Amino acid sequence: MNVCFFTVTHAADYDYLLGSIWHHAKMGRHLVLDTSPVAPQFHNLPPSVRWVHEPLYNEGWKTFRCRTAVERAMTLAKQMGPEILVYLDSDEFYTPESAELLFPLARDAMLEVLCIHWQRDGIPRIFGPSEWHPRIWPSWADVRIVENEAWKVHPNYNGNPERHPIVSGPPELPVLRVPGLFRNHVHYFVGDKDDETARQTIDGWPDRGALVPSVELPYPIELWFKKGIRPSEAFL
Repeated sequence: MNVCFFTVTHAADYDYLLGSIWHHAKMGRHLVLDTSPVAPQFHNLPPSVRWVHEPLYNEGWKTFRCRTAVERAMTLAKQMGPEILVYLDSDEFYTPESAELLFPLARDAMLEVLCIHWQRDGIPRIFGPSEWHPRIWPSWADVRIVENEAWKVHPNYNGNPERHPIVSGPPELPVLRVPGLFRNHVHYFVGDKDDETARQTIDGWPDRGALVPSVELPYPIELWFKKGIRPSEAFL
């Protein structure tokens, strides 16, 4: 299975991304589009990672051209010749079983997967319908990254139409919703990032989630949580 993850990242998210970058390297290649003003000097990156630095998309949620950056990352990933594309945020990881049980289903369909959110107490939870997202599809499909019309009329809309972009597949591409604990999100589990986005977009956040079984964390993420050792330290 020829899989390529693609991720838009920024300096504030390096530890999340690097915490699982070797974990994902076992499953496929990885296109990283870094929009930070200054290019990092990381060592020990997996050879399967192509790190592209393009400080062209502005900064801060009110001006960051997220939709444009994600579409650019997708285009660069397609140029690497994969069979399957996986849209991956910096602060997410897929379980190892995804390589055999999930990704192959995307040869002829777009896959919607549930986002499992790990919280500060170390317990993963699932929330409402908002957490099913199309994130995996065949590279031959004419998939676009488009503006989120619902965000433009949201009470918390901040004037930036490119925030919270969504994936749009062609009409002929089937959409398959796949249950399971494959996609795990650690933004609110470790580190010091706030939950502004969660309060805006996640149905039932923060206290109406349902507990789910834990999966094994990538070791650098676990080490960060338990001992405060940031994953980026291994790449400096």
